[in-house]
Amino acid sequence: MVHRSCEWLFERIRRAHREQGPSGRELAARFKVSRRTVRQAIESPVPLKRKSPPPRPSGAARGGALLTSSDALIT
Repeated sequence: MVHRSCEWLFERIRRAHREQGPSGRELAARFKVSRRTVRQAIESPVPLKRKSPPPRPSGAARGGALLTSSDALIT
């Protein structure tokens, strides 16, 4: 399977919607995406940016020192 960008996919969905006028459900089945993705493609020419996860706290900040594998075996 060839990986295509979201921009490419949104463009194809918008073009199919504009030229042929199928329902969102038909477009979702044709492009193998959710109906929500089809709705977003029709409403906006550019996909939403992905959210980056918040930074994870270090081991010490979570409440204790990190144990090595040998420390875990001894106790």
